[in-house]
Amino acid sequence: MKRVALLCLALAACAPRAAPPRADDTVSAHEVVDLDLTPRTGDVWAFDVDVTGEVTTGGARLVACALHVSGEGRDTEVPVSLASATRFHARVPLAERENLVDVACRDGAGVVHRSGRARFVGRREDMPAARITAARDASGALVLEADTSTARAPIRSLSWSGVASGEGPRAVARDPGLVRLHVEDARGRSSETAARIDATDGVLALVDGAAPRRTGEVGVVYGIYPPLYGSPGLRAVTEKLPALADLGVDVLWITPPYGSPRGDFGYAVTNHFHVRQELGTDEDLAMLVDRAHRLGLRVVLDFVPNHTSDQHPWFVEAQKLGPHTHAHGFFARDEARQPTHYFDWKNLPNLAYDHPEVRTFVTAASSHWLRRTGADGFRVDAVWGLQKRAPDFVPEWVRSVRAENPDALLFAEASARDPFWLESGFDAAYDWTDDLGRWAWEEVWKEPSGIPDRLDAALLASRTRTGELAQKRVLRFLDNNDTGKRFVTKHGPGTTRAALAALFTTPGTPMLFAGSETGAEYEPYGQRPVLGDADPHALRALVKELVALRRARPALRGATLERVIARDAVTGKPAEDVYAFRRKDAASGDEVLVAIRFGERKSPVRIDRGSHTGPFRELRSGRALRAEGRDVRVELGAWDAAIVTGSGSRPPTPWRR
Repeated sequence: MKRVALLCLALAACAPRAAPPRADDTVSAHEVVDLDLTPRTGDVWAFDVDVTGEVTTGGARLVACALHVSGEGRDTEVPVSLASATRFHARVPLAERENLVDVACRDGAGVVHRSGRARFVGRREDMPAARITAARDASGALVLEADTSTARAPIRSLSWSGVASGEGPRAVARDPGLVRLHVEDARGRSSETAARIDATDGVLALVDGAAPRRTGEVGVVYGIYPPLYGSPGLRAVTEKLPALADLGVDVLWITPPYGSPRGDFGYAVTNHFHVRQELGTDEDLAMLVDRAHRLGLRVVLDFVPNHTSDQHPWFVEAQKLGPHTHAHGFFARDEARQPTHYFDWKNLPNLAYDHPEVRTFVTAASSHWLRRTGADGFRVDAVWGLQKRAPDFVPEWVRSVRAENPDALLFAEASARDPFWLESGFDAAYDWTDDLGRWAWEEVWKEPSGIPDRLDAALLASRTRTGELAQKRVLRFLDNNDTGKRFVTKHGPGTTRAALAALFTTPGTPMLFAGSETGAEYEPYGQRPVLGDADPHALRALVKELVALRRARPALRGATLERVIARDAVTGKPAEDVYAFRRKDAASGDEVLVAIRFGERKSPVRIDRGSHTGPFRELRSGRALRAEGRDVRVELGAWDAAIVTGSGSRPPTPWRR
C-alpha cells in the first residue's frame, strides 16, 4: 500500500484524485517537513483536541491530507478537512495518557508535506458519570432517576443505596437522608454520586447541592499551615491532632498542601493533584484526615481554583510556545493577549474560565482530593476571582463537590456581606467589608479607647447587610494567613484576651489560626518558626473555656445581638470601656448577657437584666450574682469578660460535633 501511494505521487496527473498519503509513511525524496501544527503539544482535559495546520512552503497548494494518531495501544487514521489550499483542520480523538500525532498532505505537484510529531496527553478520565434527579409520581412518592453519561462504553449496571430502593435507572425515596448511586460501564469502570433527601412538613425533596444550606452547625474552625508544626509538616500536624481536639475545635482548615515552588506558602500551585514534597506524601495527607475523623474533627483543604503559579508547567510551556501548546488557552489574557493577574500577583496568572477544559480540570482536581483523602470540603482561595470571571461556574462547581459528599463544608474567601456565596451553596464566607480583602474588624483595634463603640458599629454594619443565616455563617477571625503580624503582637495580650471573648460570644463562626491559642508570634509570609507549647499569656485555657461555653449555650451560636448599657457600679455612669450585649436563642429559650472590658480598670458594673430572672450566675467562674433592681451586678477585671445567665439550669440543646 505504501509503495502504491508513492508511485502515484510520481504521477502529477493522478495526484488530485489519489488517496491522501499515510501520515506515518517514511519521508522520501518527494517529501518535505513543512506543515506547522497548532497546537502540537500539551495536556488536554477533553476526549478530543482540535488541530489546525498550514503549509509553510510558498506556492504549495494542498489537495489531500491524512492524520495518524498512535499511543496507548492505538494506531488510527483520522479524517482531515481542508479549510483552504494551504490550511487544514482535524478533530483528533484522544486516549487517556499519551497520544502521538503525525499529519501528511499532498499538493497538486505530487509533493508530500509532513508535520513534525505532535504529542498530547489525555488527562480527562474516561469514566461513567451519573446525576440524580427527582420527580413525583401519581401517588406523590419521590421518584429518583439516574441521568447517566459515558464517553466510550455503555452503562452496564446501576445500583442504589441509602434511603432509596430500586433497580436500574429508577428508585423511590421513602425517608429523609443520604442516597447513593453506583454506576459501572461495560469495561468495569465505576463511579459513585450522592445526594441528600430532606423532609419539610412531611414532604420529601431532593436537595440541590448549590442551594442555601440553612441547617447544620459549622462549629469552630482552626487554620493550619503545616510547616509551622515541624517536618514533614503533615505528619507533624497529625501528631498535634489530639491537642486540637482537646481544645474543642471542630473543623481543621489545611492551607494548600499541593505542589508549589519550594518555600512557597502554597498558593502558587504547580501541581493540583499531588502533595508538595516538603510537606510529605499524598498518603500522609490521607492519614491526617483519617486520624482527624477518629477524633471527631472535620478537615477542609485550601483549594486554589483562581490561578496557577507562573512556574506551573502549563504556564511555562505557554510562555515558551504560545498557541503551539494546548495550554496557551488555559490562561486568561487581556486585549494584548498577555496573561492577567490580580493586584501585584504577577506570579499567579489567572485561569481562563471561558475555556471548558479549565472547568473540567478544576472539577477533577477537587473530586480527586475528596476521593483520595476523604476530606470534608474546601476553603476556596480567591474565589471572588471566579465570581468576577465565571459566576455561573461557582454553583456548578458546588454541585460537583456535593455530588461527591452532600455534607461537604465550603468556605468562601469572599465577603459574607455578598449574598452570592450562601445562595451558591457555600457554608460560610469571610468577615470582610464590601472592599475586597478588608477585614471588617480592622479599625476596631486601632487604639484602646472607643473599642466598644467601634466593635458595635462593625457588628451593626454586618447585621444590616446580611440576613440571619449569614450572621451565623460569617467567618470571624483575629488572625489568618493574610493578617501579617499576629494580633497579640500588634495589640498586646490584654486586648487579645478581650478580643477572643468577643470572637466567641458575638454572632458568627469563630476561626482561629495556627498558634492563636498560645499567643504564637510570627508572620505567615515572613519568618515562620516551628510552634512549640509555650503559652506566655495563658491564652489556651481561655480559648478552651470560650469554645466550651459556645458549644454549651445555644444563645452564643445564634444570630441575634442586642447591645445593652453597662454602668459603673459605683458612679452609675456608663462604663465606656465595657461592651455589653444580650444574646437569645428562640428555639431553646436560652438567653445570656455578655460584658467585655477593653481596658485596664478593675471595677464592677451593673447591666440591665432585661427579661432575665434569678438566680443569676456567671458562667465562667460559676459565681452567683446579685440583682440590684432592674440590673445585675457583675465583677469585671482588666481585659476581662463575663457571661451571665438568669437560670441555674443548663440549656436544653447543647451542640455536639
